[in-house]
Amino acid sequence: MIRLEAANSSTRAIYIGQSFIEDALVHGKFPRDSVTGPIEIPGSYAWEKPAKVVPEREHMDHWHISLWN
Repeated sequence: MIRLEAANSSTRAIYIGQSFIEDALVHGKFPRDSVTGPIEIPGSYAWEKPAKVVPEREHMDHWHISLWN
């Protein structure tokens, strides 16, 4: 879903968290500070993050889409 939204010309930016969201989506791993440590999530894979996807600390466990007017 995020990849499709990033490809949309009306999408300015997509903000994701720098913790679980980034680790799970971009790296395909559990967070470094989790009980398991940064091991791969079964069935997941590393993801080439589109340029419009911006990791930010304020978006810890969710994501937002910013659209052009």
